[in-house]
Amino acid sequence: MGRKRKTENQHKKAGNFRGDRHSVSQLPVHLPNAPTDLSAAGKKIWRRVRSLLLAANLVAEIDQVVVRLLVESLENYARATDDVAAKGITIIEEGAQGQTKVVMNPAVRVQQAAHKEIVTICKQLGMTPAARVGLLVGGDDKGEADPEGVLGH
Repeated sequence: MGRKRKTENQHKKAGNFRGDRHSVSQLPVHLPNAPTDLSAAGKKIWRRVRSLLLAANLVAEIDQVVVRLLVESLENYARATDDVAAKGITIIEEGAQGQTKVVMNPAVRVQQAAHKEIVTICKQLGMTPAARVGLLVGGDDKGEADPEGVLGH
């Protein structure tokens, strides 16, 4: 396995940057406003994710489908988390003949699936520290935490 490529910024800091070798053609940093068919909660998430991605120079208009998937997954995660908080990890289910049994709340599976989707999409968009190391993007190396808690609930 070979060495990881240095980012454009790493080459610039080292003083050995060559545009013909180290530059990556980048799409203009842009992402439209939230699609009109998103829910109110989805639009709020979209605005926050959009601002984070634009501030980090990590998104282009072509990424809007992926951002929408992230927004929908975040919304599903939040709904499932609310359901688990209200009903618990397990629920009591009644069988056809009146018997009861304790089963896992179906929202737990939704929550787990949404979590996997969120992590995968965040990696694809360069929204994790590990993903940013491998990205060849411009801008400075500073990152900002998620002060408004859009990625958590």
